[in-house]
Amino acid sequence: GSSFSIVRRTINLTWTDPNTEAGVTYYYKVRSINGSVKGTFCETQSLQCAVIPGAPALTLTNDSDTGSAIISWNSVDHATEYEVYRSADGESYQLLHTTSDLTYTDPDTESGITYYKVRSKNGSVNGTFCAPQSIAIPGVPVMTLSINSSTRRNVVSWSRVDYATEYEVFRNDQLVLHTTGLTYTDLNAYYGSTYFYKVRAIRETENGTIYGQFCAHDSLWCRYLDPVTGLTLS
Repeated sequence: GSSFSIVRRTINLTWTDPNTEAGVTYYYKVRSINGSVKGTFCETQSLQCAVIPGAPALTLTNDSDTGSAIISWNSVDHATEYEVYRSADGESYQLLHTTSDLTYTDPDTESGITYYKVRSKNGSVNGTFCAPQSIAIPGVPVMTLSINSSTRRNVVSWSRVDYATEYEVFRNDQLVLHTTGLTYTDLNAYYGSTYFYKVRAIRETENGTIYGQFCAHDSLWCRYLDPVTGLTLS
């Protein structure tokens, strides 16, 4: 900062230096002049030219319990924090969250297609956005419980939902079936017991399984006659 050269004479009160490089510190001082009469220099000040961080690489998954989208990205050189944006149509984005972490779980995720993008920041300097990505989260099935009139077996049925490739059936909070179908006959339910059922849709992708939200629990009292105990049907 001891060797200075004149870079600009102006009658204005501001000047933008067009010849700076990212990460380099520059020293400046200013003096006024009146014709050939030169005034006194102000105190020297320095400024490091900001480094514009690059674009992060984005990965989208979701929480298996809540269905909430999980947005993750890699660390970017010179980034001090990151901004997460969301869009319902891939065109109009809104800022969701600012963080110094490398992941964010969106608590307001809805079923259907949602778009996300992330950009890095270096203080007040905005970096580059990553390419937007979308996640298609299956909807919530409508479940129906019934008893087969001939076999007295418990039958679980559900509606088909958008973006689902398979369905998972749970009995008493235990997974009992993966299926592409829309019905499940419970062959392990016996007379006199009450069983609780719930169903969720899932979607298999190259990044892993995308989980829809569970339908509401519902219960069914089993009327199947256990041939071992010989209990009578009601």
